[in-house]
Amino acid sequence: MHKDLKSPALLIALSMLSFSALAANGGCPAGKEGKQPKTPLTKQVGDLDVHLESEMDLGLEAINSPGWQFRARTVTIGAGTVIPLHSHNERPETVMMKHGGLTIYELDCTVGYTMQEGEVYQSGHGKQHWAVNETDHPVVMYVTDLLTKDNFPVGSK
Repeated sequence: MHKDLKSPALLIALSMLSFSALAANGGCPAGKEGKQPKTPLTKQVGDLDVHLESEMDLGLEAINSPGWQFRARTVTIGAGTVIPLHSHNERPETVMMKHGGLTIYELDCTVGYTMQEGEVYQSGHGKQHWAVNETDHPVVMYVTDLLTKDNFPVGSK
């Protein structure tokens, strides 16, 4: 097998293609890049339910990446819930919003923006953000990520 096929970076690219082909509307709006003026929220508030759908040990797969997991989860975020500031340096993710809208605040974006149903959002190395459900209803999103350890905020299962 070619050595590049064992690369976690290649796995990230391949695994995310299925989601990113659906919609690529998430992320900082064009022209709004820069320092976030709001003070980051660093404490979880509200209801966060994380349901593990599946997990795969990538050390047992063709890419032979011991210690890496490929995971799929459904995340339900209650009305008014804050997911605190966190980094994706060690856990790249692709998210698809299934139901509702969630406001994302990135440290390198001058505005918060709302991720809507059907939109896809990706976050990886060098990215930090927090999210707030600023609606009166729960939101539901599907999340796939690659990880060597779980550093997701409090409330994960």
